[in-house]
Amino acid sequence: MGQLFLWMIFFGRLNPILFSCMLAKEPKNPFISFFLHQHKNTLLIYRILIISVSLLFLLVNTQHFWEAKLGGFTFPVITFLGLTFIAHCIVLTLQFFLGIKERFQDKSRNITIAVFILLLGLIYLKPRGLINFESLQGKDVLIANREGAANCMTTLKLKEDLTFKEKSVCFGTSETTGSYALKNDTIYFHNIQPTRNSSGFYKFALINRTEISLYESTNDSLPLKLFVTKNELQ
Repeated sequence: MGQLFLWMIFFGRLNPILFSCMLAKEPKNPFISFFLHQHKNTLLIYRILIISVSLLFLLVNTQHFWEAKLGGFTFPVITFLGLTFIAHCIVLTLQFFLGIKERFQDKSRNITIAVFILLLGLIYLKPRGLINFESLQGKDVLIANREGAANCMTTLKLKEDLTFKEKSVCFGTSETTGSYALKNDTIYFHNIQPTRNSSGFYKFALINRTEISLYESTNDSLPLKLFVTKNELQ
């Protein structure tokens, strides 16, 4: 019985249903026990791999909600996710070559490969997530931004529903939201809600065709100037 079982394992002809039935019983033969234990471990590894790549996919697709809350930890976390993506690609490559070697006889491995290809492919095509959550918050009527030193970027977006969002990315992410009121060429900001990595916000802004100047107070002589890329303000 032991030799027959080993022969069936070696040639990959063991019926999965029969194997499942055998797993339900505790065999007396030590050789059979060893290979059943190995099979259980292999299935566990496949499950862990699928859970791992699924968690990566979930984190990538929900970054809109947690990115700004991390503050200075955003860059390390994003770097970690990038390295994790590369590691999963390496695992996929190894599993794929093992599948070719065994002519894709292992159904559990095939399922793992399929899940990896699907989720990693979607992450590669949509690194910011499948759903653009920001677009669901309303239409942008004004977009202005400015790139500073070390590729730091500040972006201000005014929404059609009279709300705004200012996002600053520089070795971390900070985000400030609130409401605004437009009077002639002046924008007044109200109900400021900064994240923990933000330190206050501007009181008002002056806008023209090409730029918007943000002032902390009426005595501010050095406003932050952002370049307007979209302006549909009425």
